[in-house]
Amino acid sequence: MKRKSWIILLLVIAMFPVQVHGESDSEWNTSFQKETIAFVEKEMQKDGVPGAAIVVVKDGKIAWSEGFGWADQSQKKHVDPAETLFPVGSVSKLFTAVAAMQQVERRNLELHQDVNYYLEGWSVPPGEAPLTLHDLLTHTGGLEDVAIPLTARTPDELWTPQELLMNRGLCRADPPGKWIHYSNDGIILVGHLVEQASGQPFLDYMEQEIFTLLGMKSTTYRQVLPDDLSKNRTVGYHKGKNNFTTGNMGTDDDATI
Repeated sequence: MKRKSWIILLLVIAMFPVQVHGESDSEWNTSFQKETIAFVEKEMQKDGVPGAAIVVVKDGKIAWSEGFGWADQSQKKHVDPAETLFPVGSVSKLFTAVAAMQQVERRNLELHQDVNYYLEGWSVPPGEAPLTLHDLLTHTGGLEDVAIPLTARTPDELWTPQELLMNRGLCRADPPGKWIHYSNDGIILVGHLVEQASGQPFLDYMEQEIFTLLGMKSTTYRQVLPDDLSKNRTVGYHKGKNNFTTGNMGTDDDATI
């Protein structure tokens, strides 16, 4: 059987509590916490997850947080929801979309303009209809992701958004708007459009215009992680029959929170 690769998970739960008749807030929260802890521990055991974190947000404030399992098993370092950093993968697409809409608000990008209007030095291949930012953000661009890994094992293998798109090749499979088809390439192109519109490298833009303004001091797209963040990053594991062995997480261009 092919061995599966597992990463430590981040669970973020937005809680909108409904008061149960006869229970106080404290009683309801205690009951919720006990049930949630039991559920998470059961699922971690069933799916072989070495570590996880829960953060419950109520009225814009952290109401409860809990760490589970290992951030680094060999160092006996437990998950700390206030300190441990997790690779969040495609959740980072939401931040890229926010950056694009900032540029729309500033009139540097337009949702329904042909993206080739903004691109310099290369262009999206022609199709049945122009490809727009709206198409890309709604995953209706008709793009087919090319089967080339999106991860890199060394910093030297990392590409900018434009290099990634040009080296992978952008494939238009269907007319825009015909289907909803989840697209990594589409969001990579959104990130490049942010670069073109702002005149800044994508990594710099995200830090200056989003993370810093929101006080997100432990969030970055940068790979390899800066020294002040790398010490708190989770370790990746492969699931074995009896235990977890350290695995190569690789390097990707997704945010870490």
